[in-house]
Amino acid sequence: KLLARRGRFDEAEALAEEAIRIANETDHLYLIGETLMSVAEVYRLAGKREKAVSVLNEALEVNDKKGNVVAAGWFRAQLRELESHG
Repeated sequence: KLLARRGRFDEAEALAEEAIRIANETDHLYLIGETLMSVAEVYRLAGKREKAVSVLNEALEVNDKKGNVVAAGWFRAQLRELESHG
């Protein structure tokens, strides 16, 4: 996220995609959900709303699967915000 905040979007996206790959190699749903949340923020900062929405939907699925109602609610709120401004 730091690279994206500094405007270094290409580097941030490359690292974000690598982070998703690494997280998905585990069975730790918390790690996967947190990674997806960070990656969605990178895409949002880069102005790639559709990619951010797609990743947030993945994160929502992960959190629904693990029964994390609070995080799922947060992801739903983020999705509504992105969809209302897009």
